Amino acid sequence: MKPVHERRIHQIFEIGVWLKGAHALIECVGGLLLYVVSTDTIASWVNAFTQDELIEDPNDFIAGHLSQMASIFTPSTCSATA
Repeated sequence: MKPVHERRIHQIFEIGVWLKGAHALIECVGGLLLYVVSTDTIASWVNAFTQDELIEDPNDFIAGHLSQMASIFTPSTCSATA
């Protein structure tokens, strides 16, 4: 019964490695986007994305916070979170 347990642990380990790789890839793509696209453009995308939801429900938690973060989005706030 021990080999089955060890095989399961190895499968979980492999999944963790793949997830970590996917996370690193997403961070690299995000970094490239921040390099290529201006913060004003990103803020306008977020505002366009959340506008309809905030019109429908001005107290929407996620849309409200995204909109608020976009309004203070600058290169210095990007590097402060890293």
